[in-house]
Amino acid sequence: MLNFVSVTHTFFISSIMSMFTVSIVIMRVLYLLFFISITVFSQSTDFDKGVTHYENSEWNKAKPYFLSSLKTKTNTIESQEYLGD
Repeated sequence: MLNFVSVTHTFFISSIMSMFTVSIVIMRVLYLLFFISITVFSQSTDFDKGVTHYENSEWNKAKPYFLSSLKTKTNTIESQEYLGD
């Protein structure tokens, strides 16, 4: 009986440790995905930079960003509106 309890206890402890290790790996992957998504989505586009300059009345600085966004075909209608075309 002692052997059965000992083996069962050992199996139980090793199962708990395995689940703990798996959960740590899952947490690390989730943190990594979170930080990657933050860096990817926090980058501003040329259009956003143009709007920032436009709102600060820096028309000459804004124009190249709007032209660049037209070339990349992002926010084309809005870029044309800001350019006055």
